[in-house]
Amino acid sequence: VLIYTIALTDLMADGLGGSGRVFLVGLIFITGILFERNESVFMLLVSTLTMIAFTIVFTVGITNIPGDSRSSQLAAWIVSTLSLLMIDVLIVVSLNYLIPRFVTALQQSQQLANELKISQTTLTRQVDERTKRISKRSDQLEAITFIGRDVMSIQNLDQMLNEAVDLISNQLGYYFAGIFLTDEVNQYAILRAASSQGGHRLLMSRYRVYIGETNFIGSVISRGILRFRHYEENEAQTSETPELAETRSEIVLPLRARDRLIGALDIQSHEIEEFDEENIKMLQILADQLALSITNARLYQETQQSLESARRAYGQISQQDWTDLISRQQIIKRYDPQEILSEDNGWSKKSLQAAQDGKMVIENSLLAIPIK
Repeated sequence: VLIYTIALTDLMADGLGGSGRVFLVGLIFITGILFERNESVFMLLVSTLTMIAFTIVFTVGITNIPGDSRSSQLAAWIVSTLSLLMIDVLIVVSLNYLIPRFVTALQQSQQLANELKISQTTLTRQVDERTKRISKRSDQLEAITFIGRDVMSIQNLDQMLNEAVDLISNQLGYYFAGIFLTDEVNQYAILRAASSQGGHRLLMSRYRVYIGETNFIGSVISRGILRFRHYEENEAQTSETPELAETRSEIVLPLRARDRLIGALDIQSHEIEEFDEENIKMLQILADQLALSITNARLYQETQQSLESARRAYGQISQQDWTDLISRQQIIKRYDPQEILSEDNGWSKKSLQAAQDGKMVIENSLLAIPIK
């Protein structure tokens, strides 16, 4: 309204010699930018009718501008009106062509910016999650290395098993870890070590499982393939072991040593879907280290038992031999490269003295040492 009023005032005062037409062009341009196409067409009609009205006013002599003869010429007004109309039409058409496309491009740009922001946020979250997973895996790998090194150093089997389950729970954060070992006839897997209060109650009850497809742990030992499962309700776990009702995820890994299955490692967690591909690989490494440690501990105990048996047998045999030697009172074997002793293989006086007194006798080149 303000611009249109200024245009009217200028046309009335200066006619074609003023800036009224410029204000009318500006009016069309601003209307096209700020409003829709209908408003632009309406202002185009208003601008054209305004020029026609002033043409009539100045050409019929209703008003005159002293010294401005051009404003009273009809041809000049027609040319100005047509020129203004062409410029206004060009502005309206151009703005109605460009502005919607500009708005569309702006919306697309805004949409792309929003998508980019969402992608950046998603990527940042994925990077953070990946970093956390890598850090967690690194900590787990370090903990597994520590557990393997610590367990390897223990030679007593029972002590080693108890230390292993405690380290798995404390270092890796699992609330239950249990080690099952097969019996001599490979019919049952017996729980030999366990963490958590529920695990200790199972130990006290001498918990064991049948090796076969009738139960989860037994099927792992019979097949030699790890298995894991996730619980959504307490009833799924309490049906087998009520002592471990807090379990939400469980994995059982076979313990294999020298191509022989010797048992299974049972790990349970409070978290749902705790075990993924990377986690399982590291736990399998731990199970392999544990199986090797169990085998080494068993071999050490067997070696100690064999050595003790050999010592006892050797002691009994040696004692009997020396008893027989003394009772016969004759030398059975001798080392005499210089032929110092007599040929009758009997005892010399000094040797007999050493044997009877239990003391070493030295005389010239003779050394007699009692054997006790």
